[in-house]
Amino acid sequence: MSKAKQQPILIVGFQCRLDTIREEAVATIMNAVAEHKVIGTFYQNLGEHYRLDNEGKEYDSSPAVVTHNDSFGTYGGYKAATVYELFFDKQSRLRCTLNGEAGEDFDEPIEHIQTEGLLRIVEWLVEHGFVADDPWRCEACGSLAVQAKIWVDANTHKIMTSAQNRSEHYCSDCCANVYLIRQSELLRNIRRWFDTAPAHALAYLSGYRPEDYADETLFRGACLEYWETLSINKKITVWDESK
Repeated sequence: MSKAKQQPILIVGFQCRLDTIREEAVATIMNAVAEHKVIGTFYQNLGEHYRLDNEGKEYDSSPAVVTHNDSFGTYGGYKAATVYELFFDKQSRLRCTLNGEAGEDFDEPIEHIQTEGLLRIVEWLVEHGFVADDPWRCEACGSLAVQAKIWVDANTHKIMTSAQNRSEHYCSDCCANVYLIRQSELLRNIRRWFDTAPAHALAYLSGYRPEDYADETLFRGACLEYWETLSINKKITVWDESK
């Protein structure tokens, strides 16, 4: 009787990490599509399927992916194609409409998309505003150079627990343990700081003089308009240097 072949522990560890990446990517794509029901990634159709007789405006670029489907008559069941659309079918299963080299359209379950393709789709969704890019930052200085301690199974490399408190987070710029905060929340905190900043601080930031305005409200309004022209990194730098 032949024994079932066991995978090496090293390969099992790789697979666990890849599965985690795939699950997070698929969840991100599903959340974006759930909001709009249909997202066109070649034609700019949103909320309804594109029709060949009314194709509409195209995007400058669309994600290209590799799929794996045993029914394909290609080597190993792999096939490259351009993603035309993301949608849920009648069974609430997430699918991609792909366009092959011969111009044919075919719908594939998201599970058939290779990992690199899933990441490319997420990148495209971020690029076009369907997914917010909301990284973790240091709560103290706003840096992106942050780390979190995790515990992994020594054999499978599967993540068991992740950082829960300050002692398990570290900022390379602060050279200290810190709390982490999402960029969106940090920007809300910075905006509250800006709204209560003294007039002399706003004058230094913007270069505007309070005496050039009829009242402080008009001065602050002008400073706010200037503030909104600054990049995210510039806003964080100004806030950090003001402390």
